[in-house]
Amino acid sequence: MGVIDGKNAAVGSESTVWGWKITHSGNLVPIVASNTSGGALRDAGNKDWVGYYDLFNHTPANFPGDSVAGTFSLDGTHGYTGTARIAKIEWEWDLEQGGYIQSRVSFGANGTLTSGAAAASDDTVPAIYPVQGLMVKLHGVQQGHCHYMRLIIERNCRRYCDAEADGQFLRTEGDRIDAIAMWGVYEDNPAAHPVVGNLAVVAMYVDDTTYWELTWMRIEQVEQVLDRENKRPVGAVVTASFTAHNGTSVGTIKNPAGATKWP
Repeated sequence: MGVIDGKNAAVGSESTVWGWKITHSGNLVPIVASNTSGGALRDAGNKDWVGYYDLFNHTPANFPGDSVAGTFSLDGTHGYTGTARIAKIEWEWDLEQGGYIQSRVSFGANGTLTSGAAAASDDTVPAIYPVQGLMVKLHGVQQGHCHYMRLIIERNCRRYCDAEADGQFLRTEGDRIDAIAMWGVYEDNPAAHPVVGNLAVVAMYVDDTTYWELTWMRIEQVEQVLDRENKRPVGAVVTASFTAHNGTSVGTIKNPAGATKWP
C-alpha cells in the first residue's frame, strides 16, 4: 500500500475533473432488547452511497435524471465503480473574482458500489472557460453590469429499497425537474431590474456565443443591496425559478450545444 497523490484521478468520461467525493454508508438501526443488557445492538443495514464531482466545464457529460455506470478513479487504476443516478448540477460564474466556470454534479446510488479496480483517464483537451465578459440575457436583452451568476438544475430522484434491491438503496428518475437561476448586478436604478412575477427566457452565457437557455423562468425575487461596509457598488441579486408552462406553450431547457435536455 502507498500514498496516492491523485495526479491521474478521473471520473468516467467526464472532462477536466478537479475533484470528487463518495460517501458509502449503511443505515445501522440500533435496537435494545431484553437480552442486550442495555447495550445498543446493530446488524448490517441497507447500504447507500452518494457523492459529487467538480468540473472546470460548462457541459457535463451527464444530466439530472440520468443513470450512469460510474467509474471514480483515484490514480487511473484504483478507486470505485458503480451505477449512479445524477440528481443535481450546479454552475457558478464569479466574474468579479475571475477564474473559470465551475460545475458540480451530485449523484446517488442506483446500484452497488465496488471498490478496487477503477480504470479511468482523461486525455481530452482541458475544457476551461474563463468567466471574463460573460453575461445573462432575458429575452435576448443583456443584464447590465453582471458580476456573478449561478444556475442549479435538479431532478427529484427518489430513493427506495425493495426485495429485488437486496439491501442496496436505489434511485428512480422522479417525476419533476426544476431549476433556479441567480445573478448579481451593479445597477443603481431599481427601475432597471426585472419585475417580480414576470416570465423570462433566461440565457446564461458560457462563452461569447453559446449559453444554457431556460424557458420559462419566472422572476421570484429581487434583493437590493447597499453595502457600504465592504465598499461595494450599489447593486441587486435577482432570483428566477423554472416554470414548465407559460399558459400557452411548454418550455425547454437547452444546453450550450443547442440540444434540448428537457422535455
